[in-house]
Amino acid sequence: MNFGEQVTHCGEQSAHWYVQDGVIRVLRWHDIDGNVTPVPHLSLGECCEELPRNLWEKIRHDFDNLRAPVPKIRTPSFYGDDQP
Repeated sequence: MNFGEQVTHCGEQSAHWYVQDGVIRVLRWHDIDGNVTPVPHLSLGECCEELPRNLWEKIRHDFDNLRAPVPKIRTPSFYGDDQP
């Protein structure tokens, strides 16, 4: 499973990442002061010490949503067959 470059925002922080062969790889992240920290294609697991925990978790959440999109909400049927 591969996904091109993605951007995750968490408050004023953000990270650029992609998925290669099912592994999340981080390119860089921006802190709340606007500083950019390049990360040389490390896996998300290898970045757990460098990235703020809330941003790390948000990247993981965004990845999970890419793999399994949220199902659509079922709308009530015109014929009423949605009633118990």
